[in-house]
Parts: sequence; C-alpha cells; structure tokens
Amino acid sequence: MKTIFLNIGDIVVSREPVILKTVLGSCVAVCLWDEKLRSGGLNHCLLPKDPGSSDRPSNYCLSSVDMLVGIMTQQGSDIRNLQAKLFGGGSVMQALSQSFNVGKENVSTAKKKLSEYGIPLISEFTMSSYGMGLLFNTKTGKVLIRSFGTE
Repeated sequence: MKTIFLNIGDIVVSREPVILKTVLGSCVAVCLWDEKLRSGGLNHCLLPKDPGSSDRPSNYCLSSVDMLVGIMTQQGSDIRNLQAKLFGGGSVMQALSQSFNVGKENVSTAKKKLSEYGIPLISEFTMSSYGMGLLFNTKTGKVLIRSFGTE
C-alpha cells in the first residue's frame, strides 16, 4: 500500500487505500474517515488560527479543518457519514506551555470545528508531554501511533 507523508500545513484525502503518515508535537492532526466509501483524509496544522498575515491557511486548525471537510465532501463523502479521530497537541516544550499552551489551543480549536460540522469525535490521543508518529489507513480507518517518549 502506498504511503504519503504529510508535513505541516499539508492536507491529503484519498479514495484509494493509502497510509497517511505524519509526526506531531504541539501540532494536531485530524483523521476523517468515511466508513461507507472507505476513504479518508488527514491534515497537519501548526497553530490554532491565522494571525491574519499568512498565505497558507492550511497551517491553522481553524481553516485546515474546514479545508479537510470540504475536500472530503467534494470527493463524494456525505458529512453525515464522517467520523473523526484527533491526535497531537502535546506540550513538548514545557517552558513555553506555561504562558501559552499552543497544543491545548490547537486541540480545542479542532474539536470546536468538528462540533460545528456535527462530526463525531470517536477517539483522541492528545495533550501528552511528548511527540508521536502517526499512521492512518484510509481503507480501514485505523490509526497507529508511536510515542517518542513516556509520560
């Protein structure tokens, strides 16, 4: 099965069976899966929202989730058939998380957007103190994570 690696700001949706792979710290990834079509999509967002000067809205959870949902529906998914899994949002830089916890804000923003669409969040692994690798199988909807540390 083909593997596609996502970097920050990437969004990939596939109706073909593929493995979507990424690495997360404070960034978050939303896995959307359509069980009926056996298709899925993944985003990788860096910050909660655009400060207004970005030329790449997919870097920001607020717009990246919108884009991911939009691509899934453009490719034939009915929004009522979508389910979500959420990963990342870690506090990997403890000194910075005392004043502004970007991981926590990313998770909160992604959850809010999914709720606005009425997409159920069926599982999550978020806000740990370490990074993780993620593999998402678009055929089965299954996600495998590998931690880069321990709690």
